[in-house]
Amino acid sequence: MPLTICQTFKICSQEIFKWITKQNSVNEESISDWLMYKLNDLNSNIKSIQFNRFEESHTTGADYELWVINHTNANRYRIQAKRLRTGQDQYYGIAYTNKSGMQIEKLIIDAEKKDYTPLYSFYNNENIYSKCAQNIKNEGVYIADAYELFEEIINKPKTHISSDFLISKSVPISCLFCCPLTHYFNNRFIERYLNKDSSKQGIYSLENLPNYVNTILNSKQKNIEEWFKKEFSYDLNNVCGLIVIDNRNRNKNII
Repeated sequence: MPLTICQTFKICSQEIFKWITKQNSVNEESISDWLMYKLNDLNSNIKSIQFNRFEESHTTGADYELWVINHTNANRYRIQAKRLRTGQDQYYGIAYTNKSGMQIEKLIIDAEKKDYTPLYSFYNNENIYSKCAQNIKNEGVYIADAYELFEEIINKPKTHISSDFLISKSVPISCLFCCPLTHYFNNRFIERYLNKDSSKQGIYSLENLPNYVNTILNSKQKNIEEWFKKEFSYDLNNVCGLIVIDNRNRNKNII
């Protein structure tokens, strides 16, 4: 029986939890690459394209772009991934700065210019309490709102930031597809668990989807990666990957 999108994300997140536990040295780039490949491999309603990695983005501060296509609209996210390590100060990961400026600030500014929801993704295996009311365990991928992190970390005097603090501001990424709130309207979930300001960004009607999203949704070919990269390199030249999820045919049962 085909996996639901909820099940697919749970399986991948649980596998990442085990991977970090067994191989503590694994880095965020390897995890992100595997996640994009495996989501696509497990579920035909999830399409992903990976691009060549390059020096940290000068304009977006994001690693990959995620589209969730619902019955009435679509949600667009850009996500910066961070690997959390037990006992380390996580402040410098959030406040990371290169010659172009602070990464989190670039992510937020670009989100407001280009209309998407800015998120952070944390890879972690510590089973820390998150915002999720169900207290989900043994998952290794969490998402957090960039606006809230900026307000709670950057806009306050510098302090030691623990994994506990960051996960307490997050929810497992599977919640984006398994939570009962997402079965009515995706933005109810965003308002409850992420940020009310973010819920106003990145909402597109199905008639106004970009060409690159429609192309990957409608393609019947299995191997379009090289052609797609050439065709849409300008549109996606500031991210390392694209994930498009057709959420319209998902199983209505909540796992």
